[in-house]
Amino acid sequence: MFNELVQTFNKTRKKEFLKTNFQNIVIKWKFTDFPIILNKTEFIAILENGSGYKFSVLTKEDIFNKIYAFQNLFNEVNEATIRYLSELDNDGHKINGYNEFLKDAYALLKTYISETLIPWIFEVALDIKHQEIGIEYDPNLFFDFKNELLSLEFQKRLRKILKILILRNPGDQTFTLLDQTYEQDIISKMYKLKTMKQNSKINL
Repeated sequence: MFNELVQTFNKTRKKEFLKTNFQNIVIKWKFTDFPIILNKTEFIAILENGSGYKFSVLTKEDIFNKIYAFQNLFNEVNEATIRYLSELDNDGHKINGYNEFLKDAYALLKTYISETLIPWIFEVALDIKHQEIGIEYDPNLFFDFKNELLSLEFQKRLRKILKILILRNPGDQTFTLLDQTYEQDIISKMYKLKTMKQNSKINL
């Protein structure tokens, strides 16, 4: 069931090519089907052709590792989502819950790639600082902050699935206890994120 839903989403509900602007550089990149998300070699070629820059071998390896990281994050959250939704008896609830997850994951990842990954690549390659509202940030530390934020957002999506399980299984305390654990972890991560963002600032 879930594999079929992914295939349907890939064919009908995602935009294949997306556009990102970085300074005077315009990149038209391809969001590959779930669960691949980005074809690493193709993505590098698109960045180089769109910008006119050639990345070093070390920079390419670093980009590959960053892509591996969010591919693994998606796979982990996807597996957990399927595991949780499989606890539901009603196929309609499973389908609705999984389609909602795919929609959220697509929105999160395309924004992350466009607003975090691509700017970081050029900031590091061109040795420039990340800027937001007149404040300069260390590009690597700010990237770490945004990665942690992406992880938090996916955790919030998992918690949405848990809320469905609690609603459909009101007598099962297992899901309620798990939800409480998620809540505490989310609060802890929010404090951590605040510190990470502050520490990434350059002109304090």
